[in-house]
Amino acid sequence: MRGPYTEADWRREALRTNLWLVPVLETALIAVLFGMTYTVDRLAYDGLITLPTWVLSGTADVARVLLATVAAAIITVVGIVFSITIVALTLASTQFGSFDRLVERTFDTIRQAAIGMPAIMIRQLDAIAKVIEQVPDRRRRTALIRQAEAIQRSNLATVPDASDRDDVTQRYEAVMALIVPVVSVE
Repeated sequence: MRGPYTEADWRREALRTNLWLVPVLETALIAVLFGMTYTVDRLAYDGLITLPTWVLSGTADVARVLLATVAAAIITVVGIVFSITIVALTLASTQFGSFDRLVERTFDTIRQAAIGMPAIMIRQLDAIAKVIEQVPDRRRRTALIRQAEAIQRSNLATVPDASDRDDVTQRYEAVMALIVPVVSVE
């Protein structure tokens, strides 16, 4: 078993897990490589140095084919990365379960922490209103309505100032006014 971590271990771990260090180092390396290759190219063009014959062995058509091959490879890699990203997001979204469960996870903790705080209740009701406008499914709207009703119950039970209670109630009524009979899309 290893002994206690030293400061060098801590710094190495901090650098290893830093999200900006590697991209900055790679960008600096790319800039240095560009400067070197550009300088060599300009020196060869001006005739100050001569490049080995294997460097200049092709024609413009060969360069075009090489460039097309590299571009196709890059596009393929980008396509694969996007596909893997979509698969990962799809798998992650299934971890939330149903829409009802997702809504509960989203609003419950905030609502419970916002007891007696009308500003947060109003913001939650605003968020519910925006989501309700985008959700045509009656079953999903029901999950959102349950959250709005829970916020209103919390408002009536915990907000001490009558004018604050009235503000939250007005926002709750505006959310409920968005509920119109809709055809269930399933």
